Amino acid sequence: LPRLASAQGEDIATPRSLDVGGTAREFTVFSPAGSHRAPLVITLHGHGQTARQMEAMSGWNAVAAEHGAVVVY
Repeated sequence: LPRLASAQGEDIATPRSLDVGGTAREFTVFSPAGSHRAPLVITLHGHGQTARQMEAMSGWNAVAAEHGAVVVY
């Protein structure tokens, strides 16, 4: 993935999609400001849940911002 930190230096969560065998797979990437070579955390949500719901309930964005990690939901 390209560097996703915003030009304003803010932490951002960006919705993305990837084509897998003709099916669009959606995910969200949280990237703390200034991160470019950072640890990666991949979270998997439960059945019936969305990436945004997992992002809202997990608390990973705060942990990632504190420790300079990137999170993919």
